[in-house]
Amino acid sequence: MRRATLSLSLFAMAALISAAQPKPEFVFDLGFEYCFDNREFDAGGETFIESSTIHAARLTPAFGVALPVSANVTHRILAGIDIFKDMGASPTSEDLQSSVNTGLFREMTLWYGLDANLPNSTLKACAGIFPRRFSVFGSSDTPSADMPGRDIPTLFISDALRFYDSNIEGILITSSRPGSYYEVSLDWLGLFGSRRREQFIVQSYGKGSILPWLSAGWVASLHHYANSFEYSGVVDDVTVSPFLSFSLDRLFPCLDRTALTFHYIQGIHQDRRNSTGLEPAFGGQATLEIRKRNLGVKNEIYYGMGQMPYYDVSGPDGLPYGSALYRGNPFYRISKGLDWKAPGMYDRLEFYYQPVVAGFLNLRLAACLHFTRNGFEGWQQKLCLVVNLDNFRIRNRS
Repeated sequence: MRRATLSLSLFAMAALISAAQPKPEFVFDLGFEYCFDNREFDAGGETFIESSTIHAARLTPAFGVALPVSANVTHRILAGIDIFKDMGASPTSEDLQSSVNTGLFREMTLWYGLDANLPNSTLKACAGIFPRRFSVFGSSDTPSADMPGRDIPTLFISDALRFYDSNIEGILITSSRPGSYYEVSLDWLGLFGSRRREQFIVQSYGKGSILPWLSAGWVASLHHYANSFEYSGVVDDVTVSPFLSFSLDRLFPCLDRTALTFHYIQGIHQDRRNSTGLEPAFGGQATLEIRKRNLGVKNEIYYGMGQMPYYDVSGPDGLPYGSALYRGNPFYRISKGLDWKAPGMYDRLEFYYQPVVAGFLNLRLAACLHFTRNGFEGWQQKLCLVVNLDNFRIRNRS
């Protein structure tokens, strides 16, 4: 009898302990992106950007395990693959035909994720190699009207780079609460090696409501571009941009969205190899966005000094730093060559059609025109389709 009672007690204790332990769940993350971007800059003599066409598709499946340790905290570990195809980029040599499919697998993804719903805020974190779309700096060209990051100038990351460099290798921490959002990330871009510079970039974004019609925030970036085995020479590129954003919806009730944002942009640059010292670059930007149903207009106009002073400067390898150093829109150079301190103007005018298709699917058709002090520089015709089943869970329904 005592043995039976003891056995029942041990069984009950084991059952209670088992019930208290979190049960792993199978989860997956699936992203798909199609981009057609015809870039025609012949009108301006291709001064800042060469004409080209981006026509590609990407699929990023990932699978893993989620461990909900409480009703408010979940840990995740996932691994996946980045499958990418530039349309028409197939091997032409017969001996390479066998690699036509394996070459589509560009990069492994693997990361740890944390989701914590705190009493007054939500905290999320990722560490490893994970999709850049988790960050506001990696949000696609088809963001929803109210999502954070719509007010980030393309100075901080260009459309092309956002699409081609689609993963962060490092850490991302975000925090949000009603009316505010904040994030900071570290992306390790290059490991010190042969013909490969050690480099990393730290980026931060924050925005919070002050009044129902007024928000304040910042965008910041620090890019450390260092040495390789063959060459020495460090460049520091720091850009900070506080901003004020005004909602004018009450003044124009006939429109669905009317927003006006003012950025002060402060760059601090240093080329240690050429002993430039700290060189500041000042500028300001105003952005107006108007939207009615599925149609919208967004105009960004910048005036100030060039924010990419060493774009045309030759590095220790004899090649210009160019886009290897500067990850933003090259029109923020303002002038080609070394005359970056002379202030100038850059205007980006975009007309777009963005219908509401589904909560997990975004579609955007846009025409983007570019102007500088020299006049019309060229334009883009863009079609973007994004499908995002982020952290969608499959539960065992048996």
